[in-house]
Amino acid sequence: MSSSSTSNVGGTQSNPTADNATSTQQNTDSYIFDQFMDMDIKSPQDAHEESFHHFLTQYKSHLMHSFSLATSSSANSTLHNFAENLNDTLRHSPVSTNDTLVSEADILLPSLTISRVSLKNPPFYLQTEPLSSYRVDELLQTEHRTMRKILMVLDVLIEELRQLRMVARTQFYGKLALFGEGANPQDGMGQLQLGRILRLLTRLWNLVERTNVVLKHVLIQMAALYKIHDARGSGNSTVDISDEHLLSFSRIHFPDIFSEIAATLGMFMTFDTLIKENDAFMHCLTRYKRMIAKVLTHPEDFDTTQDMANRLPRLLERLENDILDCNMLINCLRRMEESQELNDQLSGHFRKMFFQGLSQHFGKITLSVGSATADDKPGKVIGLVGLFMLFSTLFSENSPAEKKLFKDLWTLHKRVPVIHIYGNTHWCLGDFLLRNAPTLIRFIGVKDPKREIIIAQKAMLSSTDASLKGNADALFQSFCAWKARFSSFLDDLELGKSAVTISGRYMMEGIDLAFQAKNILKTSLCLHVECEKPLTVTQVIDLGTLIHILKGVENTFNDNSQVMLKYTSGNTEFVAYQLRKMLLPLKKRIEQKRSQTPRDIDQLSTIELAYNLLGNAPTKRSMLLVRLAMTVAFHQDQVLIKDKDFDTMRGLMQTLDRFTNFSTIMRNICDCSLLYWQRALIPILFGNIYSNPTTCPMLHLLFQALEDVRPELESVEHLRDPVGGPISKDLSTISLSELYKDEILRFFSEQILDKLSTEVQEDLTRQVHAQVNKDFENPFTKKGSYMDRRPFFSMDPIKFYDRSISINIKVRHFLDVMFYRLTTASRQTQKTWKMYEEMRALALEKYGIEMTNVRLPGQNTDIGLDILEITRNIHIFVKNYSYNLNQNMFLEQVAKTDSPNLNVVNVRHVANSIRTHGTGIMNTTVNFVYKLLGRKFYTFSKFLYDDHIKSRLIRDAKFFRDNRHDLNNRYPLSRVEDFIREVRALGQIDGVSYLDKFRELITEIGNAMAYIRMVRTGGLRYIADSVQFVPDLDSVEDFEKWSAEHNLSEETQKAGQNLHSALKNLTTQFAEGSDYFQMLEKVFSQELLTENHKHVQNFFVIIPPLTQNFVDHIIKCKDRMLRNGKEANFTDDGFVLGVCFILKILNQNDKFKSLHWFQSVASQHHQEYAEWESKMNKPGNEDLNTMRLSLKRAQTLKKEFDMLFFSFSGAQIFFSKD
Repeated sequence: MSSSSTSNVGGTQSNPTADNATSTQQNTDSYIFDQFMDMDIKSPQDAHEESFHHFLTQYKSHLMHSFSLATSSSANSTLHNFAENLNDTLRHSPVSTNDTLVSEADILLPSLTISRVSLKNPPFYLQTEPLSSYRVDELLQTEHRTMRKILMVLDVLIEELRQLRMVARTQFYGKLALFGEGANPQDGMGQLQLGRILRLLTRLWNLVERTNVVLKHVLIQMAALYKIHDARGSGNSTVDISDEHLLSFSRIHFPDIFSEIAATLGMFMTFDTLIKENDAFMHCLTRYKRMIAKVLTHPEDFDTTQDMANRLPRLLERLENDILDCNMLINCLRRMEESQELNDQLSGHFRKMFFQGLSQHFGKITLSVGSATADDKPGKVIGLVGLFMLFSTLFSENSPAEKKLFKDLWTLHKRVPVIHIYGNTHWCLGDFLLRNAPTLIRFIGVKDPKREIIIAQKAMLSSTDASLKGNADALFQSFCAWKARFSSFLDDLELGKSAVTISGRYMMEGIDLAFQAKNILKTSLCLHVECEKPLTVTQVIDLGTLIHILKGVENTFNDNSQVMLKYTSGNTEFVAYQLRKMLLPLKKRIEQKRSQTPRDIDQLSTIELAYNLLGNAPTKRSMLLVRLAMTVAFHQDQVLIKDKDFDTMRGLMQTLDRFTNFSTIMRNICDCSLLYWQRALIPILFGNIYSNPTTCPMLHLLFQALEDVRPELESVEHLRDPVGGPISKDLSTISLSELYKDEILRFFSEQILDKLSTEVQEDLTRQVHAQVNKDFENPFTKKGSYMDRRPFFSMDPIKFYDRSISINIKVRHFLDVMFYRLTTASRQTQKTWKMYEEMRALALEKYGIEMTNVRLPGQNTDIGLDILEITRNIHIFVKNYSYNLNQNMFLEQVAKTDSPNLNVVNVRHVANSIRTHGTGIMNTTVNFVYKLLGRKFYTFSKFLYDDHIKSRLIRDAKFFRDNRHDLNNRYPLSRVEDFIREVRALGQIDGVSYLDKFRELITEIGNAMAYIRMVRTGGLRYIADSVQFVPDLDSVEDFEKWSAEHNLSEETQKAGQNLHSALKNLTTQFAEGSDYFQMLEKVFSQELLTENHKHVQNFFVIIPPLTQNFVDHIIKCKDRMLRNGKEANFTDDGFVLGVCFILKILNQNDKFKSLHWFQSVASQHHQEYAEWESKMNKPGNEDLNTMRLSLKRAQTLKKEFDMLFFSFSGAQIFFSKD
């Protein structure tokens, strides 16, 4: 709201309506929402979908952030980073040429905070806050125009104040409190941190400016309303009937408005305290200003201009004066005091109403301080003081009533000496009044206020310490009883009136228990920090009990979230029903009056409005309107309801607010993020749990409490680039959240894991050694020497961040490593193995630790399968393994093994085996393969000699010779399909045709040749490893001749001869190698090319059917891989290697090339693919699914044939003449 758009409810200025109120929205649309439109315009389903979408977006950003951290290069220098950050800050700086930071229309920039939901909680979570799509003008359904106008303006202003405070809590408090944390103590780090948060400070400035504007309008509207009363009383204006309604409203006191003003002023005081208590702000600012002064002298060295550099000091000066000097409250009060527009509306009646609101607010807070109900009474004291400061600023009369109120306010510091604000920051009432109102303190007769403050703090500390253990134990017993009753209660009841009432009582009891525990926890920690008195171990343990209560209450609600959702809705409806039931008789009483005064009309309209609003969803906005309407209906001048009934209605409204905001209240109360600033207590808490194993389930709750601060840690901006990028690597090597996580895990390891592992090892060692040591003293007989640690090993894994910590697994790993190392270091291996086997059995029996049997390796684990064993069983190997031509490796087939693991044989395994057995095994391998190939070629010849196969091949060969010109010298696919069908008609064995058997035979021949290739390559690798220490392979010294020429001894000459012989053998083999392929090719070609094997001369004709059969086979195998089939496979290049080898020894390469088979297949598949694609593109096709499947099959066939052609071309290289 700008000043020009301000409207008063009085007659001096224009009245606000729904039409001109939208002018406010123009300034705030980009910031929050339309001020006269309800925020919750989405359905619950849409809200959940948006939440899920936001979760996915943030999670993707989180993954990209992690990837960038893992792959980023080394950081640049500090000065270069500063120059980049400076330029970015200046480019985005809102400082204008007229030295104005921002205009009133400039609203907060989008927050970079990763939402709490996106990282810690799932995207779908329990939310009890109701959603509504009604706008404010739709909620105010009344014919009373004056009331509608007044309530609409007040509702809009108060709703915006609430939204501004919500932004302050969620986007600023944590970042301000954490500023300076996790920084490396390096030169330039302070300057870099402040440069990174300049945009944050600018957004904070915008927030403060906007809040001041809205707060001023609230005061102007209230002052204008109450000024009507004074104007009417003085007789300066004449009013008609509408003025009577205004006059009626001018007599009404609105306590909720003053409460909202107090809360807003409390926000300013919170900002001031957070910045003041954080020394890092002034430290970094001082260094930053010094560096800026150097930059101004030579801006060109920092890639900026003089004009841009001059803008930054003005920005820093404005931020320092308005934000960093911690005078936000004082500046706000000064602006209110200097506002002429506000001063024009001030009146005596407004002062009276203001003082009445201040007194009522003070009385309500003082009465509730120390009560057990869940309400932030200590936190409201801050706003109360701010409200008093505002009253004194606007009406500085120092009346007796004002002095008496201040005296009561000063006395309040004895009951609430310290108030926790956020993290490790606290606020002292006495110190604040002493700094800001010393004159009033003298007026009330306080002689030594500083001493009185210290005495009050120490007295409260002594009282808190004395009652800490008793309160903690009592709360824990109450919590255990409540949890047992509540958990069993929810399982037994059906939804009804009694069930709703009782469940609501249990829910409120749980929240109140958590509030009491949280209040004691915060008060104790703040008092010890303020008084600089360390906590004792006993007190820390008691605080741990309070943490257990907080997270226990939260987990109880979360575990029963589904049932709670039902009862929360029921309780909300029931309380609203009770309120409407009380309003209905009052409404009827007024309606039955024969003559109604304007006040009666006001009361009737507001009661009807409240009655109707309670029938809708109880959103925060509608509840604010209900409170305002009830205030109008039951103000003191109109006695319509008894005080007892009014107190009942007020209590029901508070209960309704608690039910509608139950999830938010529960999360805020049970939040333990303050433990981040009390990390020194964590080792003590861990140590206490270790000392009391029966309390080990508390570890789950403790880790949950320690993770509450994670969203705030991950949203800090002083370790993040100004543009919102990932955490820089130049001076910060790890994120603040990761540092915190590592620190907590280190505490956990030191206090529990390490001690527990060592104690278990010592206990097992003692018991095993006691059997041989007769003087061994049983530890169980020694008093206090043994404690049962078994509960630790039966715990569920602990969840912390992205880690799942199992104590059983951690200790088991420690024992496994320790036993393994001790076993390997022991000389008496057999006795050591026996002893540690007994320890493993004892660990399982006593602690439930199922340890790994860490046997010492019996062989070199790098050998893998032994080549000698493979050679001996080469006939099995070629059947059970599949070959990959590109990787030169064998993979065990899934169908040929029952083991969950598959064996792999590659060149490295062969080289290791040759190193073990010697190079002679290579010739042995060739001999075994030669015998195997002899048997395989006998079967090969027998198959081709069969009359059915031989006659078919002769016919196909003759057909191609006779029609080769018509076929364009390409073997037709139709002949292949006819051949496959004819062979399949001959019969099948277990579903396998004879053509499948023949393909498997050729594959086995190819696997045998592949094995020869692998042995040759492995031999070359072994030889290369052996000769790597020979300086020059081309000129090897003749050591035999050299030793003889130098007349060395006979033994030396013989050794030189052996060395020379070995080197010569190695160098010769390394240079030439052994061409085993050529040897086998020569042997078998001589036999198969004789007159006795003329029937094999048509082998090239059967290759097309074989390739088609192979492609169908490999497609099925790959398809089974996706289905976990037994026949799954992805490679079988032994087939192409076998085909190429046979073509070479039969001298049929040219004959097969004349078929142009692969070109024919490619052309056929291309044509088929085009036909199916054209059919799919025709309109009116109904069977599109079938066409898609056919098109997909055509694509698959083409792909597999292409891969087969590539493998075939590669395999032919091994048998080429060159």
